[in-house]
Amino acid sequence: MFAEAPRSPPSSFLPDLDRLGDEATDLALRREAIRFTMGFVWHSVPLMGLVVAMLLWLVRHRPEAWALAGLVALLALVSCSGRVLLQRASRQAELQEPVELRRFERRMAWYHGLCCAAWIIATPGVYQFLDSEGRAVYTVLLIGSASLSGFYMAMAARWGEAVLLSVLVPLVIQTLLPDTRSWPMALVALAFLAGLWRVLHAVRRTTVLAIRRGFQANVHNQTLREAMAQAEEAAAAKSRFLATMSHEIRTPMNGVLGALSLLGGAPLAPENAKLLEVARQSSESLLDVLNDVLDYSKIEAGHLDLHDNPAQLAQLAGGVHTLFAASADAKGLPLKLVMAQGLPGWISVDEHRLRQVLMNLVANALKFTPAGGVTLRLRPAGMSGGQPLIRFEVEDTGIGIPAERMSQLFQPFQQVDQGHQRAFGGSGLGLAISQRLVERMGSRIDVRSVPGQGSCFGFTLRLPLAHAPAALPVAPVAAAASSLSGRVLVAEDNAVNLMIAAQLLRDMGLTVLEARDGEEALETLRSAAVDLVLMDGQMPVMDGYAATRAWRAHEQANRMPRRPIVALTANALPEDVRMALDAGMDDHLAKPYGPGELKALLAQWLPPTPA
Repeated sequence: MFAEAPRSPPSSFLPDLDRLGDEATDLALRREAIRFTMGFVWHSVPLMGLVVAMLLWLVRHRPEAWALAGLVALLALVSCSGRVLLQRASRQAELQEPVELRRFERRMAWYHGLCCAAWIIATPGVYQFLDSEGRAVYTVLLIGSASLSGFYMAMAARWGEAVLLSVLVPLVIQTLLPDTRSWPMALVALAFLAGLWRVLHAVRRTTVLAIRRGFQANVHNQTLREAMAQAEEAAAAKSRFLATMSHEIRTPMNGVLGALSLLGGAPLAPENAKLLEVARQSSESLLDVLNDVLDYSKIEAGHLDLHDNPAQLAQLAGGVHTLFAASADAKGLPLKLVMAQGLPGWISVDEHRLRQVLMNLVANALKFTPAGGVTLRLRPAGMSGGQPLIRFEVEDTGIGIPAERMSQLFQPFQQVDQGHQRAFGGSGLGLAISQRLVERMGSRIDVRSVPGQGSCFGFTLRLPLAHAPAALPVAPVAAAASSLSGRVLVAEDNAVNLMIAAQLLRDMGLTVLEARDGEEALETLRSAAVDLVLMDGQMPVMDGYAATRAWRAHEQANRMPRRPIVALTANALPEDVRMALDAGMDDHLAKPYGPGELKALLAQWLPPTPA
């Protein structure tokens, strides 16, 4: 009926608790036992008061029993009052120290002892003066009191057994005496004593088992919390490392790409122009690897969020096709775009991330296809939940994928041609990133491939229909390319990046002011007219975020119009963008950037040029 807990040597308070192996656990179990016992005080005290009142009522016509009945009532009153006071004290006491715990246990033992003494006195002193009806009522009261007291005191050391013995043993003895003999009553009392004894031990063992399992669950939960905290700390350390490395790599890369861009605008001999193009392509390839590593790390850390917006499906697919058309022509490969009938015009999707997936798949197909061709195919695939399913496929006639490599295809840093003599370069992150992105969109990339004949990568997305925006944003670069004007403050501590930015801005016809830290930028803003601020984040003396907050406070205090400040920083993670906007900046442009990106930004934030 009850689960049996294994036994072990007794403690001072819980004699048959199975200890978990250390003193702290034993003390914790004893504290729980005290709280368990004290939790029933307000149940047991009224019942004992009721039993004593019935006892006094039974002897109301027996003056010879009044003295003993009064003594029983006094002992019961002291016991009940003491237990009520202990119950209140237990709610405030921590009971953390062994000395405090033992002191509390002794007080409990004293009041429980008074309760036992009251019953030992009551039965021999009162039972003999009762008539048959009174004895029957008294017996019922004793057995009921013993049943409840045994349960309430099950965790109070041996006092549960002591109460049972002090209540029922005197009754058994009294029913065997010649003047008050009653064999049926004696047998009933003995049967109840044996049954309640077993029940009390079963309740105690079951309660101890429940307490122990609760402790074990707490230990496991604490272990899980510590493991989670360690994992979160490791993720935070990884994020800090990535943020630092991103900044430290992007900063010189901005100088390299900026210098190459400026150099490309100068007249060069054909041989030098060719070398310049090699350097530019190599730098962009390095930047692509850096972006792949950062994207994969953001996905793994759960920091990459999807932002669905209306997108024109044909324009998205056409843009990918146009982007790779030149490189396909250079390899002599036809790149086809096939869009089946029945495709929706506008869908709701994270256009940037879907484009990134398609670009990765098309780029891989072109890279691993020496002859034949590549096809980007879109077609309807039915409906799901009232929304259209769209199938995206990129098929090639390339080298194919061996069956033994399929399981590793979407693992990071894995490629089809492994080994020291591999013919194709790359970081091995493109497919891993694409698979994670498609999974975030609710699908998976599947592959069909035959070595030597080609491969087909595809996935099916459920994409809600969307309406065309009321007014499509127009890129400002084309309209403003030849009409930029204004004064731009560049706050940058890196001399190379400051020189690159200043030269690019001057080439666009802008007046440039320079500052090498946040304080110098604030001084320039107070003393000179500035139309736009390009603010680096990490600078000595005062960083760009603190300088922006200080300037926004100055604007507010003096009721000045808001001056646009754009973060021009190598901190490119999403949390870096949020930090810039939270500091009061208006936009964010990550290094390295090209002249086109910078020009688009300037056209957005500089005041329009008068016609």
